[in-house]
Amino acid sequence: MWIFALAYVPSEAIWILTLALTGLLVASLCEDKSMEVSNYSVVGKPAASFISVLLIVLALIGSVAFAYFVTVKACLQRLLSKGSETL
Repeated sequence: MWIFALAYVPSEAIWILTLALTGLLVASLCEDKSMEVSNYSVVGKPAASFISVLLIVLALIGSVAFAYFVTVKACLQRLLSKGSETL
């Protein structure tokens, strides 16, 4: 799937299927103990806890900003297509 997704111009459905199948592959490898899983706890480490919370907040802000800009772009594209149809 990854070769197909990188070699051709994939649609959103191909990207979603590629990521979903990759997740299933990683999950099955972890379940079969073919891939090692390591655990890291930040409960007793204030600096690591602060950094992890900061990164999560930044990722959340980035995701919301990305969703906003994609929504604005889609709305503007729809308005542009309606305006060109009326001409």
